[in-house]
Amino acid sequence: MEETIVIAGAGAAGLFAARELSKSGYKVIITEANNRVGGRIHTLSAGHFNQHTEAGAEFIHGKLPITFKLLREANISFEKVDGEMYQVNNGHWKKQEDMAPHWNELINRMKSLDEDMTIAGFLQKYFPGPPYADLREQVARFAEGFDVADISKASVFAVRNEWQDEMENTFRVNGGYGQLVDYLKNECLAAGCELVTNCLVKDIEWKKHHVKLSAANGVVVEGNRCIITVPVGVLQNDALHFSPAIDDYISAAKQIGFGSVVKILFQFKEPFWLSNADDVGFIFSKEIIPTWWTQLPSNSGLLTGWLGGQQVLRVKGRSQKEIGEIAIDSLSKTVNIPAADLKAMLIAQEVHDWSSNPFSQGAYSYSMLPTSEARKKFCQPVDDTIYFAGEGYYEGSSSATVEAALDSARKGVEKIQK
Repeated sequence: MEETIVIAGAGAAGLFAARELSKSGYKVIITEANNRVGGRIHTLSAGHFNQHTEAGAEFIHGKLPITFKLLREANISFEKVDGEMYQVNNGHWKKQEDMAPHWNELINRMKSLDEDMTIAGFLQKYFPGPPYADLREQVARFAEGFDVADISKASVFAVRNEWQDEMENTFRVNGGYGQLVDYLKNECLAAGCELVTNCLVKDIEWKKHHVKLSAANGVVVEGNRCIITVPVGVLQNDALHFSPAIDDYISAAKQIGFGSVVKILFQFKEPFWLSNADDVGFIFSKEIIPTWWTQLPSNSGLLTGWLGGQQVLRVKGRSQKEIGEIAIDSLSKTVNIPAADLKAMLIAQEVHDWSSNPFSQGAYSYSMLPTSEARKKFCQPVDDTIYFAGEGYYEGSSSATVEAALDSARKGVEKIQK
């Protein structure tokens, strides 16, 4: 008898799991709350922009095996991200040779730590006082920006290996990550998967080897087993109701950090920053929107602004238009170019606040002190019937990446196939 697997969520994890299962002879039904697939991968077509742009996931952090294998399989090209980091304030450009003052001392202290603690507690204990003020500020900004983490909750153990890497091997997909999503979707459909979009699942009734998913629009999907691939933030906010309840899993979800991101895309007529330096990769400042990056090695006029972690609260409740104005003001103060002049050079803009996205309720996960144990919980299915896959549930060294989502899905599929 043919077994039906229902997959909730058509992001990277859901599509990859669906492809692998359908290849193995399972009937697969994918439900997706949005009117598009991809989840937190969201490549925008050129439109008013001069090129494809990434509203969501953009970088490949390292030579990640599943991601690279899929890109090569799909004949999708990628290139190494280029450029230097610059600290820019009031128009003064300074190449940032080191991550922060005393950075090597910080890493060595992290490596010698025997017991885990929060980043905030670590800084307070080992790097107190005025001599380390700049280090504490830089670490907080880096943790909030790169890891979208709340340093009062984030684990030192979780970030120390990641921060030791010089992040030299960072890549970008030519033409956008959306090509990978389209490839996986087409593979799923060709294998006979059923894809139901605009299907916001609210209730999941289950007993051993039978699941019934009910959506807000009245659609009901049934199967033998289910893989939940919705972001951790959806579980944390009790947006899914399980019957019987799986309270221990919901509690575990709340022990996983889940940060927010606001991403701003500005297409300018020309890359005005080249007049200051021709190797600008990243721009850092102390303004409300503190981080910007270019498309180097391409000298495109696209500049991406980034606000992550607790810093997102600084624009909470603001409209996209208001955030765009704040971003122009921040950039103006950073590079010392009048806001009016920047607007005159602006061709197109997009603002994406992932914290206000109802289908993700945040951007990506980070590790708090109890997170490691919480993720172990999600590696175990509920009575061989409900499984979990996605970057937030992933155990491994590539956390908070598309690779994490793919690898988590791979492991879930292997458990079902046993």
